[in-house]
Amino acid sequence: MNFMGLFSNIGFIALLLVFCFSFACGCAGIDNVSTVGSAGGGGDDAAEALQYLESGVNSSLSDTLALAGETSRALADIDRNQTQVNVILGDSQERFSWIDSAAFISPGGQVVAIMPESYSDLVGADLSYQEIVQEALATRSPVMSDYMLLDEGVMGTLLEYPVYSEDGEYAGILSFAFTPAELIEPYAGDIKSKYGYSVMVAQPDGVILYDEDSEEIGSETFVNPAYEAYPSLIAFAEEYSSSPSGTYNYSFKATGSADEVQKQAFWGTVEILDKEWRVMVIKEI
Repeated sequence: MNFMGLFSNIGFIALLLVFCFSFACGCAGIDNVSTVGSAGGGGDDAAEALQYLESGVNSSLSDTLALAGETSRALADIDRNQTQVNVILGDSQERFSWIDSAAFISPGGQVVAIMPESYSDLVGADLSYQEIVQEALATRSPVMSDYMLLDEGVMGTLLEYPVYSEDGEYAGILSFAFTPAELIEPYAGDIKSKYGYSVMVAQPDGVILYDEDSEEIGSETFVNPAYEAYPSLIAFAEEYSSSPSGTYNYSFKATGSADEVQKQAFWGTVEILDKEWRVMVIKEI
């Protein structure tokens, strides 16, 4: 008997079985991967669109934070009379379309000045009851709020930045009230026109900051009765709440319609000042 040939054949068969087993395991692993570009057939377009969205939103938030620092330093360089403060606040508020108002708040939490002038009735208002103002005053560090009802009477997000005098004395807070949807909209429009994906941005708690359907903005996914008829939507929100990135298929109404459709979402995370936003690109399937 040719033992060498037998062992050679056995070795070949064993190697073939190992290869097939490894390939099968590898394929099973790929099916479970929840990263953009490999799960659910998203492909390069989904990965590219999501990267553009993440980069753009991160850039605009970073620009807003940098402007807050610039404005804080400008306030430190003057004697802070009302006219000078208003000029500085007005210039900053007009810099970006998504900034609704810019205010200077005293160490006691009172509004010293605010722009634009349409909000001048808030001068003197005590905002120390707001948790975000309390945090800013206590930490004397930049902080950002969740989406909330603002004293200006609109929904928005607050970015608070400490202000010091030229001699280093703590002087209060610069407060930007801004609209997340306004910040996100330009990137969503670009993605829709170039890739065909719609965009949604939400807080991890399920509060929607941006949606192609403007009626959904501000909705609280986990407590909104309108979403109870869509259990897969709730499951999707639970998934993105606990995971910074991934993909998910769910059912919900088509944009601007009552018709239920299947959708596939790809998401990532943008983080600034310890606040996370889940940014998503979505297509119907």
